[in-house]
Amino acid sequence: MNHEANGDLNRRNSSDEAAERQRSALDALYRARSEIDEAIRRFSGIPTEPEGGRRAPDAVDVLAVIEARKRRETVISPSLFSDPAWDILLDLFHSHLSGRRLSVSAVCIGSRAPSATALRYLSQLSEAGFAHRIRNRDDGRRAHVALTDTGVSAMTELFQTAAHVTPIL
Repeated sequence: MNHEANGDLNRRNSSDEAAERQRSALDALYRARSEIDEAIRRFSGIPTEPEGGRRAPDAVDVLAVIEARKRRETVISPSLFSDPAWDILLDLFHSHLSGRRLSVSAVCIGSRAPSATALRYLSQLSEAGFAHRIRNRDDGRRAHVALTDTGVSAMTELFQTAAHVTPIL
């Protein structure tokens, strides 16, 4: 084997080892986060296992998925994983659970897609009954976006049934 090929092999092995160390560190962080979340729930009196065995998702759960998606884009080109509708649903669900309102422009930014693309997906989500726009009473030119009851129910069900999955969505 020539020196160039040997050097490429060493770099690839080193890169694989670094990626494995990073995955192990992330797994340890997720385990620690789960333990901390559990302790907070116990301390605050929030039931950890509601009837039926599935607890309702909270803003922390949704934020973990949003952050995992952002981390994924630092490793793999975002052009390979473009999913504006899912990003919009995640942002709207997080804002719902956090008690915040999102403007149309904030939703477009959060989708990490061009504005025209984000607006098209927002329209599709509205037509499907998952989201709706709410006019600003003080400024008719502005609108906020929120999940409908159907959207909240769908996202809650998804998070409850996928609670055991590591958030790399």
